[in-house]
Amino acid sequence: MKQFLYEITNSTREENTFSEAVKFAQAHPDYQILAHIYYGLPQLDKSMEMVSYLKELFPGVKVAGSSSCGEIRNGQLTKRSIQLSISFFEKTRIETIIYDCRDKSEYDNGILMKEKTDSTPFVKAVEVIQATHSGLHVQKFFDALEQCDESVAIFGAAAGKYEDTSDTFVFNEEGISMYGILCVIYSGKDFHISTAYALGWKELGHSMTVTKAESDKLFELDGEPAFNVYKKYLKIQNDESFSGNALEFPLMHKEYGIDVARISLKCSKEGTLLLGGELRNGDIVRLGYGDPVAILDAVYEAQDKIRLFQPQAIWIYSCMTRMSFWGDDINSEILPFDKVAHTSGFYTFGEYVRIGKKVYIHNATLIAIGMRENAPVGLPTMALPRLMEKKMSGEISMVERLVSFIQATTGELEKLNHALAKKALTDELTRMYNRRRIEEVMEDFMLESKKNQEPIIVFLLDIDYFKQVNDNYGHDIGDMVLRKVAAILNDHMNDDCISGRWGGEEFMIVARHITRTMAFDLAESIRSDISKENYDPVPSLTVSIGIARMSLTDDVLDLYKKVDKALYHAKKAGRDCIYFGTED
Repeated sequence: MKQFLYEITNSTREENTFSEAVKFAQAHPDYQILAHIYYGLPQLDKSMEMVSYLKELFPGVKVAGSSSCGEIRNGQLTKRSIQLSISFFEKTRIETIIYDCRDKSEYDNGILMKEKTDSTPFVKAVEVIQATHSGLHVQKFFDALEQCDESVAIFGAAAGKYEDTSDTFVFNEEGISMYGILCVIYSGKDFHISTAYALGWKELGHSMTVTKAESDKLFELDGEPAFNVYKKYLKIQNDESFSGNALEFPLMHKEYGIDVARISLKCSKEGTLLLGGELRNGDIVRLGYGDPVAILDAVYEAQDKIRLFQPQAIWIYSCMTRMSFWGDDINSEILPFDKVAHTSGFYTFGEYVRIGKKVYIHNATLIAIGMRENAPVGLPTMALPRLMEKKMSGEISMVERLVSFIQATTGELEKLNHALAKKALTDELTRMYNRRRIEEVMEDFMLESKKNQEPIIVFLLDIDYFKQVNDNYGHDIGDMVLRKVAAILNDHMNDDCISGRWGGEEFMIVARHITRTMAFDLAESIRSDISKENYDPVPSLTVSIGIARMSLTDDVLDLYKKVDKALYHAKKAGRDCIYFGTED
């Protein structure tokens, strides 16, 4: 594997000859060529002019391009530039695909990508770059894609942009999309990849429960407008400076044991936060703050992992939050990677990396990807000494905000403890268990079932066309529908059958000491009762129900994926029905 890095001057072709790469291509005509283009200019049409030129110079070249809000070349930040990395692979096969999410849902496109991955010989990695767009939810794409073999590395980023008036976009050698998800498939016996990530943000203050959220929109924390957490504890106002002031203070939570940050990108007049990723009702969050020492410790740990892998090239996908945090010192955390191998990449609106089976959507995180062909040659480079500390600046420093936060929260903690303990287990709207508590019940039942060799069964119920209820009759009627469905579910529950609100219009049931036939009869009884209930002024209501039976090797994530897939089949079958998933 060989890599060449260039900065495109955005002028005449004569000034962009890429002579070294062209000579290498001529000397190695059988190599596969992949060009990454990190595009920091708003003129998206010009990007395809560059693609056409690259195709002339490098016949058969594959292209993975994205708009960005900061470009990286040789381990250093450049702004409002076009950075090009041209990688030559001796034995690795490269394929790029853009899935347009106006044609198919994110989940359906994810299934297509999963099937493509399964059918590709010696597939080793999938790179995913999403055009960030309101209404395009990459989480659903990953819910499908992560069903592929666990050995396949999955990584990537959300496209960035500099101006609010411009659009993010992705492109490959075939075209450009503002509504697409770009995937790059790396396959080959001799291709090797290592991924690492660094966060470093720390939690501070008391925990808060997400009481109303919908995908990447956070409406309420502990029953109050979500914006209040920034106003009350950090003295940040809901004005044109909100995103800049709040950017360095993400909401922190744990997702299957992994620390995940959610940055606040915007705030509505009503106090609703637009996040850089999803939160669900029942999630427990805390405010986070950037600790320079912890951030650099995490970066050097990631660098050590990549260094010992001995890559031939490194890509960095890092959150714009980190660029804001470090300011002029930003190169202190990316330059160490370039001491190992040529390093390029861009600053993003979100970072993706697979850890175990699951693909995590991160904010405020740096993702490092090392690649090489064949076995490493020689010894790894020496570890680097650790450098510098973050300088504090601005009208009100981070330390002052943290002091304000601590003073405001200390007096409240004792009063909040009792209320939070109850809220942590209960869904505010339906008064039934929330997602966190249902996950705990599932873990408890699964632990018991493995001891008794008696698998549990879970049900995932989704109200059909619930969005139309909210759109046509308003959220008050939608809330009434959710409460009535919750009441029907509660009527069917007992000590061995526990239900709760999973999120939005989805409900989860966890049952033990139950047979397949009993499970189907219970689901049918629930489906029937819900369809007969009066929801005036809504004329009628139906539900789709997926059912899955645990295998004794499953963990919570495995079981959730099974039942989620079963629900997907129930919807595909026409809704208002039950689908019992297979146990494989």
